[in-house]
Amino acid sequence: MFTFNIDKLIHSVIFFVNQTAPDRLGKVKLMKLLYYSDFWHMRDYGRPIIGDTYCKLENGPVPFFTLNLISEAETCVNDQPDEEDLADTNTYVQKLKEAIGISLENYYGKKKLKFNPRIEFDSKIFSKSDLTIMKKVADEFYHDNGKEISEKTHKERGWELSELFGSIDYRYALDPDSIDYFNYWEKTLESFRTLLISSKTKESFA
Repeated sequence: MFTFNIDKLIHSVIFFVNQTAPDRLGKVKLMKLLYYSDFWHMRDYGRPIIGDTYCKLENGPVPFFTLNLISEAETCVNDQPDEEDLADTNTYVQKLKEAIGISLENYYGKKKLKFNPRIEFDSKIFSKSDLTIMKKVADEFYHDNGKEISEKTHKERGWELSELFGSIDYRYALDPDSIDYFNYWEKTLESFRTLLISSKTKESFA
């Protein structure tokens, strides 16, 4: 499990606002850009950028925590947040809203979220490899709309092999040999933990 980074999320959104065709970036496309950023960086460098948990939905992979934060921020555009509902995420939601304005606009007869940065992009938050991968993702899907990039994610191994509504393991970003290697060491470590716990249990009764 990787640690979610709210600052990297905020500045990733700002990055993609600046680096993607403005009329094509809505919530759906943003979710997929974040997915590709995390999984391509995992593939090439062994860790994600934002570290969110991705779920398999019908329209493709979605970063679970990010989706909730944006949905809460979207709900608060015209309404006051429910303090009880936002008890655990209110700080992140407020930080997101302070950094990025979220508004609804018409897009060929449909409603689309528009993200309006209120702060400047801070490249110092990211490593060199983070920025390299994010630029590759932005360039690769620059002209795609939400539907087009969603269809492309359906060809990703992680989406194909995961259960609907289940989480997509970051290991699917790796090649099969690497996955086998990770699985081997996870089983080895689990066996070691079991032996360690068993040893401590015996000591406590000695």
